[in-house]
Amino acid sequence: MNPYALFNSQVDWEVARWAKLCGLTLTKFLDLLSINGVHEKLGLSYRNSRELNKIINKQLPGHPKFRCEQIVVSGEAFNVFYWDIIECVKALYGNLDFADFLVFAPECHYADKEQTVQLFHDMHTGKWWWDTQKKLDQCKLGATIIPIIISSDKTQVMMF
Repeated sequence: MNPYALFNSQVDWEVARWAKLCGLTLTKFLDLLSINGVHEKLGLSYRNSRELNKIINKQLPGHPKFRCEQIVVSGEAFNVFYWDIIECVKALYGNLDFADFLVFAPECHYADKEQTVQLFHDMHTGKWWWDTQKKLDQCKLGATIIPIIISSDKTQVMMF
């Protein structure tokens, strides 16, 4: 199995990564790929920026796309930009980069070796999570809690 799947090899992946992260202009990247033999000798799966972008945008898993809805309040129309929360959860839980930071079960933490002083410092160490997890297990064994903190601010996403 190719760990760089969607790309032909590690070199193919590294060139794509370099092209996207180094600040190279599209013209300069095309100039590089236009050098006779570069594409073939490096075994690249793309011949230009458009083909590389197609791989990245269409084939690699990405993040949810912004949605826009117009709402009318007191006769004034407002554009509201948002992400679908279910798509966000799927993207977070489906991304291996976050695996070490996700919690799937409640935990008990103690301040002493005798375990007489329990520490409560994160959601998954609280009594609520334990109680709710027990109820979930009665309904569907193996189910887990996915805490979602929804917030908003007045930050403008885009300026038109």
